Amino acid sequence: MSRLVEQIRQAIAAFDGCKTTPALIGGLALAAHQVVRATRDVDFLIDADDANRVHATLLDLGYHCAHRTEDAANYLREDEGLDVLYAHGPIARRLLAEASVRSTTMGTVRVVSAEGLIGFKLQALINNPDRIRDLDDIRALLHAQEDRLDMDEMRDISSCSIAPSCSMNCWPTRMPTNADSLLMPVAGGEVAVSRLPEKGDLSDWVDLMEAVDALCPVWPQRDARRESETYLL
Repeated sequence: MSRLVEQIRQAIAAFDGCKTTPALIGGLALAAHQVVRATRDVDFLIDADDANRVHATLLDLGYHCAHRTEDAANYLREDEGLDVLYAHGPIARRLLAEASVRSTTMGTVRVVSAEGLIGFKLQALINNPDRIRDLDDIRALLHAQEDRLDMDEMRDISSCSIAPSCSMNCWPTRMPTNADSLLMPVAGGEVAVSRLPEKGDLSDWVDLMEAVDALCPVWPQRDARRESETYLL
């Protein structure tokens, strides 16, 4: 079992007893919606009423809190990152309550909907226009889920996200040191490859792929190549 998979499995087990079971968001959650992005951070949406419980639980697991506000918190454990976003308002709490349930090798994982992920990423982009990676993620989700998105839901969430007094909370403002990303088409979706600390081997990629495989065991068929497409080296 990879370190990343074990980290997620451990967190999920530790969240047992929360008022509402936390749901995966952020880069890894994209994999459940056929978008793969290289990331070593684990992100969860949790009910604000569970904030103190989750904080104490993560400290017991050996994390230290790098930053915490009423909206979000960032935790670190050696080279492992785990971020939580607190759901305060009705939209965020509904997205948490309606998160889909996935049975995986990491345990039972709840994942926020594609519409919800787009809404949170729109809010993150509004809060910090320099978060270009979130724009890449939105584009990739729209492409991968274009025939499945509930447009009425998108409008409801987006109208809340762009409001100055947004009840969906602010995303953590911490940015990775290397936030550059490159979108690559893969199997009908897209892969946004972010730069990771290099270890001189493929261990980071292997770790990520095991987590991705747990969340997206069957990858979609890639769109057929159009005759008009040109490929240059």
